[in-house]
Amino acid sequence: MDLKTFVKESLVEIAKGVADAEESLSDTSAIVNPRSVYVNEKESIRVYGYLNVNEPGNKSNKKPVVQLIEFDVSVFAEEESDKGGGLRIGVMSVGIEAKGGTTEAKRSESRIAFQVPMALPTSERGSTRL
Repeated sequence: MDLKTFVKESLVEIAKGVADAEESLSDTSAIVNPRSVYVNEKESIRVYGYLNVNEPGNKSNKKPVVQLIEFDVSVFAEEESDKGGGLRIGVMSVGIEAKGGTTEAKRSESRIAFQVPMALPTSERGSTRL
């Protein structure tokens, strides 16, 4: 697989994953990749930033903390010369597969590291100082 295809497919899968996560969390106070974040500039405070109170999806009048969720994954690209052939990109996993027939595969492995900002669900219990 060439680099252009690898980059394209990786970014498409990351973007779809972020969109799917946001949709799955729509009934919570979590916001994946918020639009409006006040980025923290104080090194003594170990958070990425704070959510703008007017951010769409913010279900409170508070400024929730926005964390950077870090991903460092091993991915593989595989081309198979089986029926239909084709190309697929997937996250590395360990497993055993048994199936009939012979398949010849070309496989390359890479690592992708990225971050997604996220305001995690908040709780009304206790007090929060921001």
